[in-house]
Amino acid sequence: MTVRSWLKTQKGSRSEIYARYSDYIRESGSNIDLDNFKRQVRRYTTQTVDYGVVSRTVEQDTINETILAPENYRTIEDVARFSEIDIDVWYPNKITTNRWNSGEIVCWQFKVEWKRKIKGLSPKSALDIFKVYVESDKQKPDRPLPECGRYIELNIPDLHFGQLSWGDETGQGHYDIKIAKEEHMRAVAFYCNVYSYRKVKQFLFPVGSDLFNVANEANSTMNGTLQDEDSRAKKTFKEVFDMIVTETNWLKEIAPVKIIGISGNHDGEKAFYLNVALEAYYWSDPRVEVDNDPRDRKYYKIGNTLLGLSHGKTKGKAIPLENYPLIMADEAKDLWSQCEHREMHIGHIHHKKTINNTLEDEFRGTIVRVLSSLAQIDYWHHSSGYRGTRQAEAFEYDENGLRTIEVYRPKH
Repeated sequence: MTVRSWLKTQKGSRSEIYARYSDYIRESGSNIDLDNFKRQVRRYTTQTVDYGVVSRTVEQDTINETILAPENYRTIEDVARFSEIDIDVWYPNKITTNRWNSGEIVCWQFKVEWKRKIKGLSPKSALDIFKVYVESDKQKPDRPLPECGRYIELNIPDLHFGQLSWGDETGQGHYDIKIAKEEHMRAVAFYCNVYSYRKVKQFLFPVGSDLFNVANEANSTMNGTLQDEDSRAKKTFKEVFDMIVTETNWLKEIAPVKIIGISGNHDGEKAFYLNVALEAYYWSDPRVEVDNDPRDRKYYKIGNTLLGLSHGKTKGKAIPLENYPLIMADEAKDLWSQCEHREMHIGHIHHKKTINNTLEDEFRGTIVRVLSSLAQIDYWHHSSGYRGTRQAEAFEYDENGLRTIEVYRPKH
């Protein structure tokens, strides 16, 4: 039996046929050597190419893959689409392109190293997941505010839920998820007691701003800095969700609540996901509104006051405090011109600092406040010499501006 006649009974690629050399020898009784057998196979068969992902190795934050394609893809989007990679989560750290052909067949080879740019779900994926639980075709109920009362900004940044600190090592108190939850809930309960006897128009309740200590299951921040962490990422997420829901339910018994999502440099997209979950949870509740706009800085007009909220640092560098008035004037042009008083409240630095920054012309009188934290310091902050007063603050506004600041300090 000749190689040509035997090939008529065979299927598969050339490499698969080469592997059947011993079968041909046994069936035909031929003494042809392997090299001549391969030459005969190449002569009497047409080369076919199995396009697609030839190999793929997946690690925690890296994908290495080799792709064979029928054409030269010239954009990252085309390569990602061909290999079914989500470019909201991954970016190409390195690409090597090769071209080879055999006769009329041309094949393009791409060797790609994908790196994870979002540790976890992308914001788009998170929204898609939580939208399943929300009736998207149903109008949100109206949220009328009381005609009288004051706005209360209940701002408690930098809780760092999940941080683990040993008091003997830091010189301050111990700190873990149990202590963090108790401290935060005591503070909110304190303010509920204070404002249950006052007329409140609405609570502004920022949620995020390093509420979590880490951004992912690798126990690192948005920039990849490893942290001393007390628990698993999924557990801390559930504990914080339960805590915020409980506190929001307390507050809404007194006045309507506006939850404001603020991402930090430690919690990043995890804070965003938390507020997506809160938005779904309170979708049909007329007493609770969730503003989860993904921008780093939010602006609100409260009577005659322009209030700006931000953590102070996310993925980029920390913004110098003296730059905030100009940023506010540029990002909130319309509101700026309507308000006589302007305040910018940030966290990140963990201790209170107030700057009265008077600029010329229309930019005069902006106040930038760096708010305090309830968290105990960790070993890194201790070794670097950082200290701070542990406290929470609530800012009380009427139509004419900021009236009072209620301060809560833990007993120990």
